[in-house]
Amino acid sequence: MLTSKQLNIGRIALQTKGGYITRLFLPCEAPPAPEPRANTLAECTFNQLEEYLSGIRRSFELPLYPPQGTALQRIFPDNPRILTRINII
Repeated sequence: MLTSKQLNIGRIALQTKGGYITRLFLPCEAPPAPEPRANTLAECTFNQLEEYLSGIRRSFELPLYPPQGTALQRIFPDNPRILTRINII
């Protein structure tokens, strides 16, 4: 599912599948047309991005689904739903 939202840095699009974030499109990229359905994960992601851009948030807690997985996901391959925490320094 592809959802987009206008933020103060431009239009951001987010692709999700099976409860995971699979891709983030930045304003300089041209994503396919978004789907008009509601997406709770996308709204949560957009809220966290807005908080980060306004200086309120310094880290994200989002279910990412990288192709090779994180180091933690490679240690526990039987549990793909381990949340990935991104810290911004």
